[in-house]
Amino acid sequence: MYTHCPRGGSASLLNHLNSAHPFSIQPSSTGSGSEQEGSVAQYYPKLSKLTPPNIETVTEDGFKRRLLNFIITTDQPFSIVETPGFAEFINYCSKKNSKTILPSQVSIRSWIKAAYDEEKAKLKAALGNSKGQVSFILDGWTSSNQKAFQGVIACWINDDWELSLNY
Repeated sequence: MYTHCPRGGSASLLNHLNSAHPFSIQPSSTGSGSEQEGSVAQYYPKLSKLTPPNIETVTEDGFKRRLLNFIITTDQPFSIVETPGFAEFINYCSKKNSKTILPSQVSIRSWIKAAYDEEKAKLKAALGNSKGQVSFILDGWTSSNQKAFQGVIACWINDDWELSLNY
């Protein structure tokens, strides 16, 4: 962690960079000679040499896939898309991009059902095309609020001799 040197100057920042991030700073090979020896400025590459980040264009399909991924992987309720705070967050991040209009929770439910059906069809096809044996791992448990769950994992070797795992 960097702490400010009460004496001022850039020596404490340079010391921090050298000790905590030794591979992230390199002396500039294009020093103009006017920079002081040991100054922090000579250790940073010129901004013109930096490559801009690869920013993906926002599409309706991309937004939809990422929204569903967020809801599913973080175990959010479908109704999160109708909460004012979430809508405000999305609108702020997207600058009210027309491709990022939030759907209703009913739409989310139907999108997730369609994604489930698509993945189920892919799994059926993969299992049907499996030329070898398929191993199944089963687990069952009951939650603290007395809801029963069962997990199933199918494992097999595909045609490229790679292990396939599907939950």
